[in-house]
Formats: sequence, C-alpha cells, structure tokens
Amino acid sequence: TDKYDYNLQDAVKAIATYRPELKLNVTENSSFNPNVAQTNNTWKMLHNFEMLGQTLSIDQVDYAHFWTSRWLEPDPLTEDTSAFKTDYQLTPMGYALKVWNQFLKPKMVNANTTGTVSSWASYDPGDRSLSILLLNKLQTQQNVSVTLNNYRPKSNFLKPWVLQGATPESTDVTWNRSGSAFAWGDKIQLKLEPLSVTAIAIDSSKVE
Repeated sequence: TDKYDYNLQDAVKAIATYRPELKLNVTENSSFNPNVAQTNNTWKMLHNFEMLGQTLSIDQVDYAHFWTSRWLEPDPLTEDTSAFKTDYQLTPMGYALKVWNQFLKPKMVNANTTGTVSSWASYDPGDRSLSILLLNKLQTQQNVSVTLNNYRPKSNFLKPWVLQGATPESTDVTWNRSGSAFAWGDKIQLKLEPLSVTAIAIDSSKVE
C-alpha cells in the first residue's frame, strides 16, 4: 500500500506538540500529479480512493476537498483533474468520491489488513451502523475474511456495492450492487473483484 499522507502526519505531529485543539482542513486532495497529464482511468480512480481513505482516517482531519473540478477539458477523461465529464456525469476519479460520500459515517474506526487488500471502516454511534470499504488494486480476484471486533451484523447475508474497471487503463467503470458476502458471528467472507472497491453497509444486532 502506498502512503500518501506523510505531509499530513507531519502536520499532526506539529499540532500535537504546539496546538492540540486544532483541526486540519485539507483543501487540495487528489491523486493527480501537478503539471503531469494522466488519463482519468481505473488506476487513478483506485489511487484516489486510497488517498481519500488515508486522509479521512486521520482524526485531526475535519474537512477534505477534492482538487480540482473547476477546469472542464473538452475531453476530461484525458486529464485526471476532474470528477465530472462535460455533461456532469462522473469520471472514474469522481466515482472514488461518490463511494466515500455514500458510505462515510461520523467516525472512522481502526481497520487492519494483511496481504495486498486495503481496508477502512466507518461507524455511526447513533444508529450503530457500520461501513466496511475494501480496495483490491490487483488484476485478480481476492478471497477475503473480515473479522469484526465487538460488533455483530444483524443479517447473515450482505449485498456489497462494487466499483470496478475492466483494466487499469479503462475509462469506463461500473458502480452497482454485485455479488454477496456471508456473515457468521464476527466474521464476514466475500470475494473481491479485480481492480475494485467493495463497500458493505451493515446494521448491528449486537455491539459489545
């Protein structure tokens, strides 16, 4: 997993040392490289999703703004700076934001992974709902077992949402409910599609 948040971690250390009451506003957040034109495709979408996840996981971050979407090129898919096409449909980069906006809860909670899959979890203390987000940047399927700490899903059968591109270079991506996940006790078993983000919304019947 790439680490994109090193500059934010420097800011977090400074805040802890000098002004612990401060919060961070991230006003330019994106995986695009300034002055380097790159295609708005699946590969950049997955990196943008990962960068947003690392940013939102920092407790001190109070606000994150995608950069830029103020310049609409004649063909925005040739540039990775925009979340929108000229008809205001989402580009692959935009879909990464859509997933986070749809599944982000009031509180990010700790999520650890082994192997090549990256994970995040977001929790609502009010209704005890939980979002799990899994990133597979490989071009092969991945079998995944998720272990939940102090949390039990209400249902044994979960229907994930999947954001996916056919190839790293593809500018056509799909976002729909696909596949299934099986929950038993504190375990969830599922298969991740290649080059995908999988999002699972869970209601709890028991929080210990």
